[in-house]
Amino acid sequence: MDLQIYLNALKTAHAGVLPLNDDQHQAIEYHYDQPLWIIAGPGTGKPHTLVWLALKRILVDGVSPEQIVLTTFTRKAATELQSRLLVSRQLLVDAGIAEAEPVDISKITLGTLHGICSRVLQDQRYDPTLRIRVLEDELTQQFFLRRAHNSLVYSPSSPVWSHFEFADEDAQFNPSVAQRAEWATKLFNRLTENSVDITAMLQSGEQAFVELSQGYQEYQRKLGEEHRTDQAHLQAHFRTFLETPAGQSWIGAGGRTVIVDEYQDTNPIQELIYFKLAQGRGDIAVVGDDDQSLYRFRGATVEALIDFDRACKHYLGLNPASVNLRENWRSHPTIVGWVNRFIDQHQVMRDRTVRMRAPGKWPLVAASSVAGAYPAVMAIAESPYAKAAQKLAQAIVDLKSSGLVADYSQIALLTFSTRESSHGIGVFTDALRDLDIPLYIAARALRMRPVSEPSRCSWGACHACPS
Repeated sequence: MDLQIYLNALKTAHAGVLPLNDDQHQAIEYHYDQPLWIIAGPGTGKPHTLVWLALKRILVDGVSPEQIVLTTFTRKAATELQSRLLVSRQLLVDAGIAEAEPVDISKITLGTLHGICSRVLQDQRYDPTLRIRVLEDELTQQFFLRRAHNSLVYSPSSPVWSHFEFADEDAQFNPSVAQRAEWATKLFNRLTENSVDITAMLQSGEQAFVELSQGYQEYQRKLGEEHRTDQAHLQAHFRTFLETPAGQSWIGAGGRTVIVDEYQDTNPIQELIYFKLAQGRGDIAVVGDDDQSLYRFRGATVEALIDFDRACKHYLGLNPASVNLRENWRSHPTIVGWVNRFIDQHQVMRDRTVRMRAPGKWPLVAASSVAGAYPAVMAIAESPYAKAAQKLAQAIVDLKSSGLVADYSQIALLTFSTRESSHGIGVFTDALRDLDIPLYIAARALRMRPVSEPSRCSWGACHACPS
């Protein structure tokens, strides 16, 4: 199919208006003989662009759905992408594109990279992973370490904790076993994700490195004994599988077409996997925003997005085409302006000798229909925290009573901790409950509960609550 026919069909499917701005149009038009580097700020239509890009690769460029690997960072986002692909394919069929009718979206390898690794390794009957169970998250890993009595976890005075700045050397109390298990899990995952040379660490003579390496090796032995693996090791298994004849056969002679959403949350071993999948002609497109890296605490490194051009040159010998999505269609113009100023006023962002952002990144442009004279950005600066918490709770009540939000469930507070303690978010949850604001805590966000939905436990909910 000719590209112009495809674009005309998009226009027909959307009541005669092409649903792409100039930046999105540029991304859709790119030719797959070089990688594509899409820098996309918040509210700039990343999923929308990804969907039409994937369908263009199938219908215009002749890539079979079976050849495409499309990943994003959460299961929810993957489900949404699949739904959008199905709906968009049907829009093209309704617009008269007969070629879209037989396209089987389910043939696309779509999901989180963890999920894809697990599925492919099982489908390919890869022997090292056939009889193992996966520790699905970091909390499960922590329990595993404690149950296994890992020596590092049960060493409160280990120099590891102060060396990696988990614990304050001047603290008057020792970290608990639970805290040490949490810290050890983070460190062990980083060692796997960064393919660290454990032998070199053991031979370094640095006590912190030696004890960390010994604890890590002990953890790996225990995983083997109990036929377990974790998410980081699962990816390491997948990377090794791709080097085998079976893995090369699964990739295919020309490499896979790789499309990655939320690339700023990619860690080093994932980067290696993506470039291995795209071997050959280097058919890889990544989408992300270096100002929105939410998962650094899980080992994501924003440098994967910032230095994508360098990685393309290193792995593929190619320079990527670059597209910058900058029109924000979601937020009040005041918010867009505030974000641009906030980022630009950081001195480190102005230092041109260091890459802190993707080269040539443009400021966001407000394009939303959201309007109004209300204060779209506010700051609460109070001491002590209890007073700030009370003002915050009252501001949330005001948002609801003024009609700016229809329900408390539309509000989420991002927090550095989910611990309801005097050193965590305890004063804030207390203030919210004092004003009868329903809430629950999930991952790293404090969320308001719909007013019609009662709390399931007397103190709200913890991060593991099924609600």
